[in-house]
Amino acid sequence: MSVSESAASFLNLELIILLCDVAKVYKIPVVIDDSLGEVVSARTQLLDSKGFLIGSQITERLLVRESTWSSTPSDVARFVGNNFWTAVFGKKVDSVKVTSNVFHLREKNFRWLQGFSKKSEGSEQISVNDAPFAGDDHSVTRNDVVDFVVGMLKGATFLLYDESTVSVKGSCTADGETHFILTF
Repeated sequence: MSVSESAASFLNLELIILLCDVAKVYKIPVVIDDSLGEVVSARTQLLDSKGFLIGSQITERLLVRESTWSSTPSDVARFVGNNFWTAVFGKKVDSVKVTSNVFHLREKNFRWLQGFSKKSEGSEQISVNDAPFAGDDHSVTRNDVVDFVVGMLKGATFLLYDESTVSVKGSCTADGETHFILTF
C-alpha cells in the first residue's frame, strides 16, 4: 500500500504546524545542547525530536527491503539521498557532494517550502488560521520545516551508522534551495 506524496507532504506539514503550536502554547523551556554548548529553542527541540522519531521509523521500514547492509559513510549518504529521500519526498535528492566524510545534500526546489514567500527573510512564514490551538499568531517558518527534516535525517542516520553519531545541519535560502550537511 502506498500513500500519495501530496497527502503525505500535507500530513507532515500539518504535524509541523501542530508541533509549533504545542511549543508555543505549553511554553516548553529552552534547552542547552551539551554537545555544542548551544542554546536550542523549545520549538527547534520539539521539531527535531519528532522528526528523529519519524525518520528512524521510515528507515526501519526501508531497511526491511535491504538484503545486506554495510554502514560506511558513503553507503549511508547514498541510502539517505536515494532510498530515504524517495520514500519521503517522492524523488532523489538533486545533488550530493563529498569532502572527507562530509556529505552535502542539496535540493534546488524543496517541495515542502513551496508555500512560503520567496521574498525576504522577514516574510518567510505561512500563517495558519485554523490551527488546533486557537491564538493570535500561528505561523510556521522555513526554518521550522528545515528543523523537522534535520530531525528526520538524524533519525535515519542513527539507525544506519552505528560507529558514532552523525552531525546533521540544515539551511535554506529565500528561493527555496535547501542544503543539508551530514558530518561523519
